[in-house]
Amino acid sequence: MCRKARVYLPNAKIFSKIFSPRRIELLRAIKENPELGVSELARLLGRKQEAVSRDIAFLRAWGLIETTTENRMVLARSMPGKIVVEI
Repeated sequence: MCRKARVYLPNAKIFSKIFSPRRIELLRAIKENPELGVSELARLLGRKQEAVSRDIAFLRAWGLIETTTENRMVLARSMPGKIVVEI
């Protein structure tokens, strides 16, 4: 599946908020484990489920991931295969 999406960030402060170390770690976990639900991702990352849920909602709002529900489990999927930063 190849998706092309662009996310425009108004400044570096917003960039650093979106791509915090924890959120980058979460994005990698989602990409490498697309079959895991939110609870399993939280366990994998050693984080609280509520915190992972908040980060997923935040990343979804910026168009970096999408979520689906399967068998009452929320799954997150990576949207872009690559993120490029132009300065």
